[in-house]
This record gives sequence, structure tokens and C-alpha cells, in this order.
Amino acid sequence: MAKLVFGMMQSLDGYVDNMGFASGPALFCHFIEEARGLTGCAYGRRMLAQPG
Repeated sequence: MAKLVFGMMQSLDGYVDNMGFASGPALFCHFIEEARGLTGCAYGRRMLAQPG
């Protein structure tokens, strides 16, 4: 049976800003290792939309 994993990039207070910061090498490697085991990935249609 497949396993569904849900993940988000946000701070503990709920703030989300993918363009305003860059992760360090250790965090980047962590997410690369997580993605390596994925079969697929889905995004919502408004997840990557610019606010405005």
C-alpha cells in the first residue's frame, strides 16, 4: 500500500515566503534526500501564485 506524505515550507508562526530566504546546505540536503524517495508530487493551483 502506498504512503502519502504531506509537507509544507513555513515557519512555526505560519509565515510562508519562499523567495525571501535561502536554506543552508544541511537543510537543502535534507529536502533533496526526502524528494529522492518520492514517486510523484502534486501542487495546488494557487500554491505558487504571486500575491497581489
